[in-house]
Amino acid sequence: MGTEPGRPSGYTVAPAARVGDVETKPRKRTNHMFPGPDHSVIHPGIFPHNTEAAKLATIREWLAFDYEAGWGTDAFEDTVPEDAVFPERWDSVDERYDARDMLDQQFALLDEYMAQRKLVLQEGFTLGEVVTERADEQGIRFKVQVRNNTTGYGVPTGFDAERLVYLQVRVTDRDGTVVFTSGDLDPNGDLRDSHSLYVHNGELPLDPYLFNLQSKFITRNVRGSESERIIPVNPSFDPLPFLRPLTQSSILLGRPVNVRKHRKSIEPNGSRWALYEIPGSQLTGKGPYAANIKLIFGMVPVNLINDIKEVGFDYGMSPHDVAAGVLGGHVTLRERDVAFDVSSKGPMRVRVGIFPGMALALLIGFSPAWAGSGSQGEEGEQSKEMESGSRLSDIPLPLQVEDVPDRPSLLLELGEPFLGTGSFGPEVELPTGAVWRPSLWVYGTHRMAVQTIDNGATRISEWAHRLDLFAN
Repeated sequence: MGTEPGRPSGYTVAPAARVGDVETKPRKRTNHMFPGPDHSVIHPGIFPHNTEAAKLATIREWLAFDYEAGWGTDAFEDTVPEDAVFPERWDSVDERYDARDMLDQQFALLDEYMAQRKLVLQEGFTLGEVVTERADEQGIRFKVQVRNNTTGYGVPTGFDAERLVYLQVRVTDRDGTVVFTSGDLDPNGDLRDSHSLYVHNGELPLDPYLFNLQSKFITRNVRGSESERIIPVNPSFDPLPFLRPLTQSSILLGRPVNVRKHRKSIEPNGSRWALYEIPGSQLTGKGPYAANIKLIFGMVPVNLINDIKEVGFDYGMSPHDVAAGVLGGHVTLRERDVAFDVSSKGPMRVRVGIFPGMALALLIGFSPAWAGSGSQGEEGEQSKEMESGSRLSDIPLPLQVEDVPDRPSLLLELGEPFLGTGSFGPEVELPTGAVWRPSLWVYGTHRMAVQTIDNGATRISEWAHRLDLFAN
């Protein structure tokens, strides 16, 4: 990486190493930080990797160090009660101060990375025009342009099926009352799309104006139709659920044959428009109205955490902890304020419908436009007593490694063992120079199920079998 992330900016000239107290001769030095979309969600004592931090404490000991409570800072240590109980490793105030000094170095490195990350992402996206198509007592209609800043890459690129790039739009009247919002998050931190648990369970409404460049996985169903999925696993809706092994090579084709992506990325130098419309019934009559528009990037959607939570998380983290770490990395790439001069001859009637999802949102302190300006005071505290079943759990679940069975042997395994370890086996060098290690694997699945149905007049029972054999 050069001196400026995302730009052909040349390289730094500096020593490459220090031997003892002597630096090597200055030369071209590249930056191997490689900032990008991803970021850490674990304890800063563990990551970034730091040999001195590893010497100071083990991973388990670092996990017991509550840096968020302020351990090792003057503000905390000067006021901590004398009878306060700490883990044995951190019972000494000097040890806590040493750990805090180490963490300050870690925080500085993380801050540097996050700043570089934002610069890289900003090179890919920008806000273009904001066009007001209508602004009067009958309503406001406007559209926002999002542009690809690059000349050679689609954005988002790479792991685009999990990258969130969305617009968050909030329109308020002159008193600050929210009359419209889109791109707001549910209490878990998900966008209000069809994968939000709160939307799926009918507790919050779908965001009809959501602009999100995240591509979506589409899997083929048994007969005729397709469905959008968070994880590209192809279920079969029949009495014998199974994962269909592919009959063609995913490596050669570049993709699985029964899964595709609904791609939403923007081509080089291209753009997309997001359209927003606020009916007059939602206006308060207190113009002018102001729109705050943010283009926000997120590493992965929170609904992915919900889909994989059954296998557990390392480092003593709960699904809610992981989600909080992901949300902490959401970054605003671009922001713009727009005013709509809507004159009014008097107060306008505002009709607000009440439904269970709105009542729940008010209780948990969530305040989208359809719930009014809202409050996060007493209502937010009440959420501790009235938690929704859609909320991610705070209970840590360790990695469920004991639930992973040993791999059964293949029916026939010639040459390199399937997912084997150790040294490579015999090889064949072709005249072209390519090196092959021939292997033959024969494997399959045999599923069976017993089912019965009684329609009131007749009982039908069957014992069904399915055998799939494959050779690679």
